[in-house]
Amino acid sequence: MFQEELWKLCVYVRAEGGAKVKLYLSGPMTGIKNFNRPLFHCWATRLRRKGHEVVNPADLPAGWEWERYMAQAQEDLVGCEGIALLPGFLSSKGACQELRWALMLGMPYGTVRNWEQHRVVMGVGGGMLHGQEVARAG
Repeated sequence: MFQEELWKLCVYVRAEGGAKVKLYLSGPMTGIKNFNRPLFHCWATRLRRKGHEVVNPADLPAGWEWERYMAQAQEDLVGCEGIALLPGFLSSKGACQELRWALMLGMPYGTVRNWEQHRVVMGVGGGMLHGQEVARAG
């Protein structure tokens, strides 16, 4: 399964000098009160205080169709240098897709707490995870 295989790869690295990067914030929104915006905004603020630039999908306008949000997420993610994962991301279809895209781009990834501590997992280049295409996993 995608989630189990992903965490087998976790070799955390500490960014030298606490590197500051442009992060895409990813997590569950659909089916959560206020689309989980308070948690997204809280973590965006915390990560910005650590010097990171944060692309926060909770800043997008309300009322779009899910597919439009995902198209925007893909566009935004391409302009980022890493992905920060909120609690509950594994239960979110959209967040798992965003993580797959980040892996295909070879981006470093980690939970929001890992990024706050500058402890992240280096990306898996080429979109492969233990010899399987990430886009087909899970």
